[in-house]
Amino acid sequence: MREELEQKLFTKYPEIFSNRFSESPMKNGICVGDGWYNIIDKLCLKIMQVINKDDSLKESFKINEIKTKYEMLYFYTNQANEKIDKYIMEAELESQTICSNCGDIILFNKSDVILCSKCRRELKFE
Repeated sequence: MREELEQKLFTKYPEIFSNRFSESPMKNGICVGDGWYNIIDKLCLKIMQVINKDDSLKESFKINEIKTKYEMLYFYTNQANEKIDKYIMEAELESQTICSNCGDIILFNKSDVILCSKCRRELKFE
């Protein structure tokens, strides 16, 4: 992800992205395409709504890593509750229908890369 998009997320959700200064994999940034920015932003908002209501998570919840694995979004945290796990799973599944490069909807994924037809052509995956 481009640094400017990462910074938007880091600024908007500083509490859950504080691991980016530690030795966790988060120090490498958000390792996905720009097209998944909106998925991550929506997920972080949902997570913040949950942890703001749960004192046990408020101080300790951190995002450890965000990356592409098996051609979908993977989101790793240091801890979560059932509701956060559900939101993460929904975001990971949604990533299989969204172009990781531009954010357009993918109607049918016929390859091992999560790209829309336009990006697949532009990036020479066809």
